[in-house]
Amino acid sequence: MSPRSRVIGILAGAAALVLAAGGVLAYKYYKRPGDQKPYIWTKHWTTLYMDPVYLGPGTSFGVVVRGGAKPWSRTEGTDFRFLVSDQWSPGGIGHLDGENDVYFASLGYYTLGACYVNDDSGKFVLNPSASGSELFDCDVAFNNYVVFWAPGYFNLQNTAAHEFGHALGLAHSEVPGAMMDPIGDFGEAAQFLHEDDEAGEVFLYPPPPGGGRGFPPPAIPLPTKAGTMSNLQVSAPQVMVGDPLEFSARVSNTSGVQLLLQGVETAPVSTGTFEPVVLEPGEVREVTVERTVGGLPGDYETRLRLGGYDPTAVYLAQQTLLSSLVRVRRPAVALPIQDELSGSLGPRGIETVEVFLVKGESFLLDLRGAPEWGGGAGAVLLDPAGAPVPGWLPAKAAKAKVSGVHRLVVANPTATPGNYRVFTEGLGNPPAIKGKGTLDGTGPVEVAFAAAARTSGEIAVKGSKKVAPRVVGLRSPSGLEVEVEAGAAVTVAEFGEDGIWTLLVEGLPGAAGKFSVKGKAAWVEGEERAP
Repeated sequence: MSPRSRVIGILAGAAALVLAAGGVLAYKYYKRPGDQKPYIWTKHWTTLYMDPVYLGPGTSFGVVVRGGAKPWSRTEGTDFRFLVSDQWSPGGIGHLDGENDVYFASLGYYTLGACYVNDDSGKFVLNPSASGSELFDCDVAFNNYVVFWAPGYFNLQNTAAHEFGHALGLAHSEVPGAMMDPIGDFGEAAQFLHEDDEAGEVFLYPPPPGGGRGFPPPAIPLPTKAGTMSNLQVSAPQVMVGDPLEFSARVSNTSGVQLLLQGVETAPVSTGTFEPVVLEPGEVREVTVERTVGGLPGDYETRLRLGGYDPTAVYLAQQTLLSSLVRVRRPAVALPIQDELSGSLGPRGIETVEVFLVKGESFLLDLRGAPEWGGGAGAVLLDPAGAPVPGWLPAKAAKAKVSGVHRLVVANPTATPGNYRVFTEGLGNPPAIKGKGTLDGTGPVEVAFAAAARTSGEIAVKGSKKVAPRVVGLRSPSGLEVEVEAGAAVTVAEFGEDGIWTLLVEGLPGAAGKFSVKGKAAWVEGEERAP
């Protein structure tokens, strides 16, 4: 399933609803507490100060984030402009220095981005004690858990455009599909501003004579001072996402000036803290960086990039080992029949998808790889013993020969990252539920049977009248006790878990005898097949 789950953070809150002739527009803006007028940049322009190490004009993240600012400077009917400078002075999250700092920061697992909107009284614009008259400092932070920005996950350009909308004075909109709508689609592509976004910007920043006071000259890029890096090594050639990975290298300051290294970028992608390093001219130092592996499954050239900045220069030391690959893998993903999985793979990446099948069950697995992969994704279906299922092909009907967890191994055959989808479907009726047992009159007896997660079932137990067997309990494969109404027959609306279920049957006290269990299973309505 593909959830709607883009979460955008902002430290400001709700704002005024704008009413216009001819209808209601849902865009919102921040009001000054004194006169209820909107908070804006009175010059009709403001500068975004990008972190030059990670968001510089030559970095992949920098290009994307700048792409998020451009639409707001091109709206017809307004003269508002965002300017961009790489002369960024770090001061921490929400640092009040009168500059709109843009950078990566630790925001937790559920927030993609945050905009810290302050007026010229130094308070958040929705603080009841705020007393300023205009916007003063709107820092923008993006989550430094970089796996969020990998292909098939969340779109950094849209996230940037959303946060920059807050930075110019707009709050969350109630129009679905608007850039300022706080909820968006999982893995969506970069999108244009919605008419509601543009209407809000035009309302805040009409062209002269309503505003517009000219723009300052463009900022001069900072020079780069580089040291050298050698003897790069990693602690393991193969890791799982979430595993620790240690990078070590020798760094030499050959720049002739003090070398300041504050940030880390690696391949494979990783996260973690880094204690800043300062090297004097001519100094050589062994540097060890402890990280946690993120990113997509794949084979990656080993790379370590250390960078820093101050008001005078950008500093850099890096090394890439073209012949040394680190293989990144991810734990297996469970996927029921009657469902759909969207995933992403890096260069030559491999993913394992677990599908529980019941003997005699007819099924179909439809695998669709990224167009960039040419012939699509490679795939093999393995049975519970690890042997390839003979004759199985994607999108071809098949029948399970044994019950148990089958493993679908999906492979990206190219060096190009991309997305894939697996769609599963149950064909015909799933196998019937059946079993038998013997009661000895001392208590309940357990009967095991296989069931697929997305099936329903009607189960009946039969035996002699002197035994009078009845169902008294049901246990899931993980050991969860499922409440049922005791009786000779029970109905399960949806099993909800793949595997071997356990039925508890008991009879009359002291009565012994045999009984049988029979049940009819049916598929629960599943996901619609992806186009």
